[in-house]
Amino acid sequence: MKKIISSILVAMMLVACMAMAVSASTSVDVANLPDAVDYSPAEYTTKVLQVGEKSIGTWDLSGVAKVVISYGTDNLEQSIANHKVYIKTAEGEVLGQAQLTQPGLFWALGQRNVEIAINTDYNGEVIITKDEANHMMAIDAITFLAEGEAAPEAPSNPETGDTFVVAVVTVSMIALAGVVVSKKVRA
Repeated sequence: MKKIISSILVAMMLVACMAMAVSASTSVDVANLPDAVDYSPAEYTTKVLQVGEKSIGTWDLSGVAKVVISYGTDNLEQSIANHKVYIKTAEGEVLGQAQLTQPGLFWALGQRNVEIAINTDYNGEVIITKDEANHMMAIDAITFLAEGEAAPEAPSNPETGDTFVVAVVTVSMIALAGVVVSKKVRA
């Protein structure tokens, strides 16, 4: 009987952790977008989206309060802070825009986030664009957030973004250890 209760508790904890992932932010799988490119000379370890005007797929933006874009630019690109990035519909309607920030370090090493506030019920193809295509920008993460959700930190290495998976495994291991310890104490 104790084994069944222990198994049920572990299963409940795993389901609770998975439920958190469903209600959390939604991310675009940038590396698998059709226009994603290898940009390893700029220290990226995954494919990135180099912005001119690119589709990021079909999305239902109802309930989305902001879009967070993690990007890098050349640190010599001092005029980048004079430019904006836009979220548009396939028809060209601007859903939101934000000012880019001055670069820090070189490309992937100088990742930073820009937040674009949106308020729409648009459901369709979403386009990301920058006001001047000749100034390069490499996007490695795009996250849609609901009202009140915190923006993710800009990754210092695009391959280390699986912190949720690590958290689920850690919680599961703690729960399992608790079950094992309680069995040894009772034995």
